[in-house]
Amino acid sequence: MKHRALWILGLGLTALACASGEAPRSKPPAPDDTTTEPPPTGTGGAPALPRDAAAGGSSAATPDAAPAREDADTPPAPGDAAPSDSGPSAPNPTGPRGPFTCSLVVGIQATGDWFNGGFEKIVDSSRWELLEVHSAFINYWADPKNGVWGNQPTSRCAKNADNPDRVILVVLSLHWEIVPAEEWVKQITLAMNNFKAKYSNLRNLELSTFVRSPGDKPCPLGDTFRNYDLAPADEAFKRMAAMYPDLVTVAPIVHVDSCADYNNHPPHLTSGPASRAAMKMGAIYKD
Repeated sequence: MKHRALWILGLGLTALACASGEAPRSKPPAPDDTTTEPPPTGTGGAPALPRDAAAGGSSAATPDAAPAREDADTPPAPGDAAPSDSGPSAPNPTGPRGPFTCSLVVGIQATGDWFNGGFEKIVDSSRWELLEVHSAFINYWADPKNGVWGNQPTSRCAKNADNPDRVILVVLSLHWEIVPAEEWVKQITLAMNNFKAKYSNLRNLELSTFVRSPGDKPCPLGDTFRNYDLAPADEAFKRMAAMYPDLVTVAPIVHVDSCADYNNHPPHLTSGPASRAAMKMGAIYKD
């Protein structure tokens, strides 16, 4: 009887559990295959930055750095350096321009070497003439009463021979002396005013020098004092062109090929060098 009663009690408890609807506990889920590793530890136990953040790849971890300047370590490109002697070139394009009816070349005896050495075969000879005066220093032209003004041009222009509209003045220093730019400016200004007073048609006064030695260096020849430093003259020419831009221009610089072209008597030229100088001058002034 006792065993029967226990059996009946167990059967009643089982029926009560089924009636309550509780499902048996399920098996726990299997762990995910992709587990997350804990962040690595930096020095001293502090959490280290993720690899991409430490490398600067995360904008959230580090502020944006200012972009590097492309020219930070690159020096500026140098400007184009002007050549010391670029050879014949056109007269100053910013000054008065032709065509001119008559161009008068006012120079020294050495100027006649290249003018009569074939220059007029290159240019239009009907519009060119020469006033060649031996050792006509600039202070002579600066004096309106000096005898140089009584000379007459040769190979005269076909038109306006006595009243040219351009004068190319070969400026020779005061008795071959070295003088500062200020003195050059003073004497050239006086000469300019005299040319303006004499020639009412004058539209352009172009300042020039004799055909220079190579590199503007004294040649080891006789009369070496005639190969003086022309830097003060060049400076004076620039000042004159700046002060009188509507009248004054600076002629291109022309050099001999070698000191031997002077034949021991600079700046005079013998026939061959004179012809070469004439070609250089002709290349400049050919219309």
